[in-house]
Amino acid sequence: FLIKRNADGTIDKYKARLVAQGFSQRPGVDFDQVFAPTTRIAALRTILAQAALEGEHVESIDISNAYLNGEMSKEFQVYMRQPEGFEQLGPEWVCLLKKGLYGLKQGGCLWYEKHRGVLEQLGFTHTRTDPSVYVWEADGIRIVVPVFVDDITIVCKDKGRIQWFKDELSKVFKIKDLGPISYLLGIKVEYDREKRTLQL
Repeated sequence: FLIKRNADGTIDKYKARLVAQGFSQRPGVDFDQVFAPTTRIAALRTILAQAALEGEHVESIDISNAYLNGEMSKEFQVYMRQPEGFEQLGPEWVCLLKKGLYGLKQGGCLWYEKHRGVLEQLGFTHTRTDPSVYVWEADGIRIVVPVFVDDITIVCKDKGRIQWFKDELSKVFKIKDLGPISYLLGIKVEYDREKRTLQL
C-alpha cells in the first residue's frame, strides 16, 4: 500500500499493489537478465532544452501498471503463493506467473523489452548514447520519446503526430494522458512554447 503524491505534496492517489517476493528468487533458476535502462536526467534536460529552443510541443503520458505488461519467459517458470485473503481452491495451490509483477528480479527487464518492442514496431529506434531515448522520423517530422520506467515524454513539432503516437500506444497499453508537460518525475516544469522558455 502506498500514497502517490504530486510534486507539491498533495495526494494524487492511493495505490494497492500485489508484489512478488523477489528476494527468494534464485539466479539461473528463476531469472537470468535483470538489467533495465531508464533515461538519464541529463538526457531529459537536453531534450527539453532542445524542444524549448525549437518551440516544439512537449507532452507526457503514464503507463498504468507498466510491469504487468511484461511477459514472463517460458524458459523460467516462477511460482508464487496465493495472496493472503484471496486463496482459491485452497492454500496448497500456487500461481504460475505469466506476467511480470512488481518485486520480481526480472520485472523491470521484462517491461523494458515489452515497451522497446512496441516502439520498434511503430518505427522508433533508440539512440546510441541512451537506450531509453527513442526517435521516429519521417517526412521531415521527428518525434523524440524518452522513457523513464512508466513515464513517457513526447517531443514533436506536429501536434497531430503526438496524437497518432498516443493512439497507437493506447492500442497496446492502458495509458494516462497527462497532456502538455507540467510535472516530470515529480519536478514542476514551466514551459511557455510561444516564448520558448522552460524552467524546472
